[in-house]
Amino acid sequence: TDPTRGLSELEARQRLEEGGANRLPEAQARTDWDIIFDQVNSLPVYLLAAAAFVSVLTGGVIDAVVVMGVVAANAAIGYVTETRAEKTISSLRRFVDPVAVVIRGGESLQIPAHEVVIGDLVVLKPGMYVPADCRLLKASHLSVDESMLTGESMPVFKSTRTLRIRNTPLADRLNMVYMGTLITGGQATALAVATGGSSEIGRLQL
Repeated sequence: TDPTRGLSELEARQRLEEGGANRLPEAQARTDWDIIFDQVNSLPVYLLAAAAFVSVLTGGVIDAVVVMGVVAANAAIGYVTETRAEKTISSLRRFVDPVAVVIRGGESLQIPAHEVVIGDLVVLKPGMYVPADCRLLKASHLSVDESMLTGESMPVFKSTRTLRIRNTPLADRLNMVYMGTLITGGQATALAVATGGSSEIGRLQL
């Protein structure tokens, strides 16, 4: 990749065809029976069921019915809640299509994030989400919210310095930015090195 002009449009199209779209692998949707099973497959439910069984053996049929009624009501509420949540997430995934700013052929272009390919020069500014795992080439007072990956609540300040330690932990890779993290300050130009399922967030999801 030319560090100032980036990829050509032709090369970018070829890489997109070869590597596929820059999208995270979608989790397999759970069936209704899977959701229901998850609601009752827990130690408290087993204990309540055992208590109801003991109640039946000792003549406390009404107590057993009440206990199992509570279990059934809890499972029903959990099923409805999780079903609605999954439908909401699915609909948001269809409507939200983030954009990225890349340099191709020496020109700055705004493209859908799913069209970013390995080798793209990505322009990063405050408020932008990082569209792919990238190695920083130029950075000015760049800070990034990486809490989704590292759990750190404070933004991390980045630089272009070469790392000296092999297998540096992800949180200490200060010359890298990762897909899905948020630019909170400064600006940078970075080289996309991993997209989609090959990114750090994509590997966590697999």
